[in-house]
Formats: sequence, C-alpha cells, structure tokens
Amino acid sequence: MSGRISNADIIRAQEARIDSLTLLVESFLALERERLEAERERSRPTASESVKIARSGTGDHTTAVAVEVVPQEGETLQEARARAMVEYEAICARYPMANGHAHAAGLSGEAPTLAEQLERSASDELASRRAKGVGKDGAK
Repeated sequence: MSGRISNADIIRAQEARIDSLTLLVESFLALERERLEAERERSRPTASESVKIARSGTGDHTTAVAVEVVPQEGETLQEARARAMVEYEAICARYPMANGHAHAAGLSGEAPTLAEQLERSASDELASRRAKGVGKDGAK
C-alpha cells in the first residue's frame, strides 16, 4: 500500500483546503466591510453640501423665492434636491409672479429653442388674424 492514499488522508486534505478557503472569504468580507464603512463616512453630507434654488425678485416687483436645504443623515444630494423642489414649488405657487404664473417658463421637459418659439409665435399670429378675418397682407 505504498502508492495509495487513504480516504482519511483525502478527507483531511479537503478539510484543510475548505478551512483555508473559509479564512480567505472571511478576510475578504472583513476588508469589504471596512471599505463600505469608509465609503459611508466619506459620503455623509457636510455643511458645505447644500442645494439652493432661487427666483430673482427684481422684475415687476416679484417676490424673491429661495430655498436652501442641507442633506440630512443618510440622504443623498439628489434626495435633498427633490425635497427642495417640493418646497420651492409650494412657495412659488403661493407667491406667483406679476403675470400670475409661478415661473417665468414652464418646468416640464426641455425649454423650446428660439426657432420653435418663433414658429409657434408665427402660427399663433396667423391663427389670430384668421379668427379676426384679416388676410396675410393685413386687409380684411
């Protein structure tokens, strides 16, 4: 039996390998825990991180609106921004501009380009003239 390995030897070798792999996994988990804790410490908001949303109060004696928030414990900057937007919208609705609108421009989607604004203005003007019965040259 000199060239043969016993089942007991194989089991002991496998147990030793399992133990070494278990220690390796545990050490990787400990390193990952340390890395995550360091990341949490770095990402905690500081007083220097804030979101400020403001509307100027100069044109037509518009009420100046400004909302500034600091992220709370565990809150991301994006979550703080969303919280600021809710408050800002409420204040703007309470104190509208002189023209009655809460904002100088709509907030949904992207702002129209100059070409789109001119095209809309021209089509509105044409529709208005047609409704009044005025032709292209200005004659009725």
